[in-house]
Amino acid sequence: MSVLALLAFAGTALAHGHVSSYTVGGQVIQGGTNGGLSVNPRPNTPAWLAANNDNGFVTDVTSPDVICHKSAEPGSSSFTVAAGDTITLQWNTWPDSHSGPVIDYLAPVNGGFESISKSSLLFTKIAEAGLSDGKWAANELIANGFMWQTTIPSSIAPGNYVLRHEILALHEAQRVGGTQFYPQCINIEVTGSGTNTLSDGTPGTQLYGQTEPGVIFDMYNNPTSYPIPGPAVMAGGSTGGGSGGGSPPATTATATSAAPTVAVPTTTLRTLTTTAAPAPTGGNTGGSGTVPKWSQCGGQEYKGPTNCVSGTTCQVLNPYYFQCL
Repeated sequence: MSVLALLAFAGTALAHGHVSSYTVGGQVIQGGTNGGLSVNPRPNTPAWLAANNDNGFVTDVTSPDVICHKSAEPGSSSFTVAAGDTITLQWNTWPDSHSGPVIDYLAPVNGGFESISKSSLLFTKIAEAGLSDGKWAANELIANGFMWQTTIPSSIAPGNYVLRHEILALHEAQRVGGTQFYPQCINIEVTGSGTNTLSDGTPGTQLYGQTEPGVIFDMYNNPTSYPIPGPAVMAGGSTGGGSGGGSPPATTATATSAAPTVAVPTTTLRTLTTTAAPAPTGGNTGGSGTVPKWSQCGGQEYKGPTNCVSGTTCQVLNPYYFQCL
C-alpha cells in the first residue's frame, strides 16, 4: 500500500469501534461489548461486558484486559452455532486509518459461562487475515459495511466456547506499546459431531509478545507482506479474508442499519510518550475548526485543521501522522 493511500486514510476522524451485533443462521443477536459494565441492569447478551465506553483499546499484551477487553466479564447468555457454520460480526464503525489484521480464536469453557475465569481460558487461533495484495483485513472489513465473517471449524467438538474476535490497529505499531488491540469476546455453544476439544490452547495474556514481529511493524514503509502475530492457525482453520466475499445477507444489513454512530473516545489505558508537534509540513493549509481528541492534527501532506480541542495538544506519532492527545 502506498504512503499516499495511508495518508488518505489518516485524514478521517478517529472513532474506534466495537461489535454491535452477530448473525448466526439468519438470526441477528444484538448487543456488543461496548460499555456493558456501566449499564444497570446488565444487558442479557452473549457478548462479554467491558469497561470500554470510550471504544478504547488495550496496548499491554500481558494485561488481563487483552483477553476480552478492559475489565471484561462474561455475558449472561450464549447463542448456538453448528460446527462448520459461519458467524457474521457487525462492527458499528472503524476508522480507515487504523489498518491491521483481523484474528479469531476459540477457547473451550468447562461448565457454565457464568463461572468463567478469563485467566484460565486457553485460546486456539481459528482464523486470521492480514495484508493481501496491498489490502489490509481491517480495511476490507470497512469496505464490506464494517462486517466480518468467521467460520467455526467443522472439527470442533460440541460444547461451550468463548469466541475471541479482534482487530489490531497498526498506525502506531512502529514503536513498542504502539499497537492497539480491540478484542471482542462472545459466548457460543457449538453443536455437531466434531471431536477436537481444543485442549492445547494458549492463555490470552500469552498470545503475543510485546516486541514480536507483527506487533512491532511499520505500516508506512510500503510493506508487501505482514507477519500476523500470535500462534499458528489450527488445522482446518481459515487464512485470508473474512469479509464475506459478496453481498451480506439481509439479516446482516438490518444489523448494520441499527448500528449507532459512536462519539470520539475520551479516555484510554495507554501510556504514550510523545513530543510536541512542530508546524505540520508538506502543504498543510491549516484548515478551519477544532480537532477532537484522537483525531489527526498534522503530518506530511495533511491539509486539515490543526487546532486541538481544549485539554489536548497536537503530538507527533510519525512524520505522516500527528494526533490530538
